[in-house]
Amino acid sequence: MSTHGGAGGGGGTSLLARVQYVPSLEDTYSTTSQTVAVVDATNLTVSFKAPASGDVLIRLTGTVEVTGTYEYWALLDHTSSAQRGSTATVAGANDAANAVTAVFLLTGLTPNTTYQVDWAFAAASGSTAYLIVQGATGIPSQANAGPATMEVWSA
Repeated sequence: MSTHGGAGGGGGTSLLARVQYVPSLEDTYSTTSQTVAVVDATNLTVSFKAPASGDVLIRLTGTVEVTGTYEYWALLDHTSSAQRGSTATVAGANDAANAVTAVFLLTGLTPNTTYQVDWAFAAASGSTAYLIVQGATGIPSQANAGPATMEVWSA
Protein backbone atom coordinates (compact mmCIF):
# COMPACT_ATOMS: atom_id res chain seq x y z
CA MET A 1 0.00 0.00 0.00
CA SER A 2 1.28 3.43 -0.84
CA THR A 3 -0.15 6.52 0.79
CA HIS A 4 0.18 10.22 0.35
CA GLY A 5 -1.07 13.09 2.44
CA GLY A 6 -1.41 16.11 0.20
CA ALA A 7 -1.54 19.82 0.71
CA GLY A 8 -4.05 21.11 2.94
CA GLY A 9 -6.98 22.90 4.06
CA GLY A 10 -8.11 25.83 1.91
CA GLY A 11 -11.16 25.86 -0.31
CA GLY A 12 -10.60 24.76 -3.88
CA THR A 13 -9.76 21.38 -5.29
CA SER A 14 -6.54 20.21 -3.68
CA LEU A 15 -5.71 16.56 -3.15
CA LEU A 16 -5.89 15.94 0.60
CA ALA A 17 -4.91 12.27 0.66
CA ARG A 18 -4.73 9.14 -1.45
CA VAL A 19 -4.22 5.44 -0.99
CA GLN A 20 -3.49 2.94 -3.71
CA TYR A 21 -3.45 -0.79 -3.00
CA VAL A 22 -1.33 -2.66 -5.56
CA PRO A 23 -0.49 -6.18 -4.37
CA SER A 24 1.89 -8.09 -6.63
CA LEU A 25 -0.44 -11.12 -6.54
CA GLU A 26 -4.15 -10.82 -7.22
CA ASP A 27 -6.29 -10.16 -4.15
CA THR A 28 -9.97 -10.94 -4.78
CA TYR A 29 -12.56 -9.70 -2.31
CA SER A 30 -16.13 -10.98 -2.53
CA THR A 31 -19.39 -10.58 -0.68
CA THR A 32 -22.94 -11.89 -0.91
CA SER A 33 -24.11 -9.64 1.93
CA GLN A 34 -26.88 -7.13 1.33
CA THR A 35 -25.45 -5.03 4.16
CA VAL A 36 -22.63 -2.64 3.31
CA ALA A 37 -19.42 -3.90 4.96
CA VAL A 38 -15.75 -2.91 4.96
CA VAL A 39 -13.74 -4.56 2.17
CA ASP A 40 -10.27 -4.38 3.80
CA ALA A 41 -9.71 -2.10 6.82
CA THR A 42 -5.92 -2.36 6.44
CA ASN A 43 -5.30 -1.70 2.75
CA LEU A 44 -8.48 0.10 1.61
CA THR A 45 -8.76 2.90 4.16
CA VAL A 46 -7.79 6.55 3.89
CA SER A 47 -7.19 9.22 6.52
CA PHE A 48 -7.51 12.95 5.80
CA LYS A 49 -7.90 16.32 7.48
CA ALA A 50 -11.14 18.11 6.57
CA PRO A 51 -10.58 21.36 4.65
CA ALA A 52 -11.94 24.75 5.74
CA SER A 53 -15.08 24.17 3.64
CA GLY A 54 -15.94 21.01 5.59
CA ASP A 55 -16.64 19.28 2.27
CA VAL A 56 -14.66 16.58 0.45
CA LEU A 57 -15.04 14.44 -2.66
CA ILE A 58 -13.82 10.88 -2.24
CA ARG A 59 -13.17 8.93 -5.41
CA LEU A 60 -12.88 5.12 -5.40
CA THR A 61 -11.51 3.38 -8.49
CA GLY A 62 -11.23 -0.38 -8.81
CA THR A 63 -12.03 -3.46 -10.87
CA VAL A 64 -15.43 -4.96 -10.18
CA GLU A 65 -17.37 -8.01 -11.26
CA VAL A 66 -20.80 -9.21 -10.23
CA THR A 67 -22.68 -12.45 -10.66
CA GLY A 68 -26.38 -11.79 -10.28
CA THR A 69 -27.81 -8.30 -10.41
CA TYR A 70 -25.95 -5.44 -8.63
CA GLU A 71 -22.81 -4.44 -6.73
CA TYR A 72 -22.74 -1.39 -4.44
CA TRP A 73 -19.91 0.70 -2.95
CA ALA A 74 -20.01 3.01 0.04
CA LEU A 75 -17.77 4.56 2.70
CA LEU A 76 -17.82 3.58 6.37
CA ASP A 77 -16.25 5.52 9.23
CA HIS A 78 -13.15 3.58 10.29
CA THR A 79 -13.91 3.88 14.02
CA SER A 80 -17.70 3.82 14.34
CA SER A 81 -18.55 1.87 11.14
CA ALA A 82 -21.29 4.43 10.43
CA GLN A 83 -21.90 5.04 6.75
CA ARG A 84 -20.61 8.36 5.42
CA GLY A 85 -22.42 9.65 2.35
CA SER A 86 -24.55 7.74 -0.13
CA THR A 87 -24.33 4.27 -1.66
CA ALA A 88 -23.33 3.95 -5.32
CA THR A 89 -24.31 1.19 -7.74
CA VAL A 90 -21.10 0.23 -9.56
CA ALA A 91 -22.00 -2.95 -11.47
CA GLY A 92 -25.14 -4.60 -12.71
CA ALA A 93 -26.59 -7.74 -14.27
CA ASN A 94 -23.68 -10.18 -14.53
CA ASP A 95 -21.08 -7.54 -15.39
CA ALA A 96 -17.73 -9.03 -16.33
CA ALA A 97 -14.66 -7.38 -14.85
CA ASN A 98 -14.63 -3.62 -15.43
CA ALA A 99 -12.62 -0.77 -13.97
CA VAL A 100 -15.07 1.70 -12.46
CA THR A 101 -14.98 4.92 -10.44
CA ALA A 102 -17.51 6.08 -7.89
CA VAL A 103 -17.44 9.57 -6.36
CA PHE A 104 -18.85 10.43 -2.94
CA LEU A 105 -19.49 13.95 -1.60
CA LEU A 106 -19.16 14.28 2.16
CA THR A 107 -20.38 17.57 3.60
CA GLY A 108 -20.57 19.13 7.03
CA LEU A 109 -17.23 17.82 8.27
CA THR A 110 -15.49 19.80 11.00
CA PRO A 111 -12.60 21.77 9.46
CA ASN A 112 -9.09 20.68 10.48
CA THR A 113 -10.45 17.48 12.05
CA THR A 114 -8.93 14.17 10.97
CA TYR A 115 -11.29 11.58 9.52
CA GLN A 116 -10.66 8.03 8.34
CA VAL A 117 -13.00 6.10 6.05
CA ASP A 118 -12.97 2.55 4.73
CA TRP A 119 -14.03 1.30 1.30
CA ALA A 120 -17.16 -0.82 1.71
CA PHE A 121 -19.28 -2.96 -0.59
CA ALA A 122 -22.46 -5.02 -0.75
CA ALA A 123 -24.35 -7.21 -3.21
CA ALA A 124 -27.99 -7.35 -4.22
CA SER A 125 -30.06 -10.32 -3.10
CA GLY A 126 -28.83 -13.52 -4.75
CA SER A 127 -25.71 -11.82 -6.11
CA THR A 128 -21.98 -12.04 -5.46
CA ALA A 129 -19.96 -8.82 -5.71
CA TYR A 130 -16.21 -8.82 -6.34
CA LEU A 131 -13.41 -6.26 -6.05
CA ILE A 132 -10.34 -7.66 -7.80
CA VAL A 133 -7.01 -5.97 -7.01
CA GLN A 134 -3.50 -6.36 -8.39
CA GLY A 135 -0.72 -3.99 -9.28
CA ALA A 136 1.47 -5.23 -12.09
CA THR A 137 3.50 -4.01 -14.99
CA GLY A 138 2.43 -5.57 -18.23
CA ILE A 139 -0.62 -7.81 -18.01
CA PRO A 140 -1.72 -8.84 -14.49
CA SER A 141 -1.65 -12.55 -13.64
CA GLN A 142 -5.41 -12.40 -14.00
CA ALA A 143 -6.61 -10.17 -16.85
CA ASN A 144 -9.49 -8.91 -14.69
CA ALA A 145 -7.48 -7.09 -12.03
CA GLY A 146 -6.06 -3.62 -11.39
CA PRO A 147 -5.06 -1.24 -8.58
CA ALA A 148 -7.61 -0.04 -6.05
CA THR A 149 -7.32 3.71 -5.50
CA MET A 150 -8.92 6.04 -2.94
CA GLU A 151 -8.54 9.81 -3.45
CA VAL A 152 -9.77 12.58 -1.15
CA TRP A 153 -10.18 16.09 -2.64
CA SER A 154 -11.27 19.32 -1.00
CA ALA A 155 -14.62 20.47 -2.33
